[in-house]
Amino acid sequence: AIKINWDINLLKQEGFDVSIYEKNYLLKPKVGNPLFDILFLINPINFKVNSQQLNQKDENNSLVINYANYETIENEFFPREIHIIASDVKNISTIDVDYRSVEFNKTISFPFKIPKNYEKVELK
Repeated sequence: AIKINWDINLLKQEGFDVSIYEKNYLLKPKVGNPLFDILFLINPINFKVNSQQLNQKDENNSLVINYANYETIENEFFPREIHIIASDVKNISTIDVDYRSVEFNKTISFPFKIPKNYEKVELK
């Protein structure tokens, strides 16, 4: 989820149009992107992102990411559910993420072994 510290007047000064849509603040860049339209729906109570949307009108493609069921976890307001919908003219793909547990600032590792027959390549 996107963490935002803001006020409406600052967003207007920074190049966003702000309006009300379905009980949310709707944010759209004042200067449009030639490739796609973008908008954010912000919860007016907790100022967290409820939805972010990208639309590519010429190609009829869209990506919608909805954040739901925010709750406080370790002093952070976090969405327990994330719903992703990607679509084009022929297909719709959805991903639903439901978090059972969340831990912040924990060291993690992903141990793996490189097979012996692979050759090391260094990027410069």
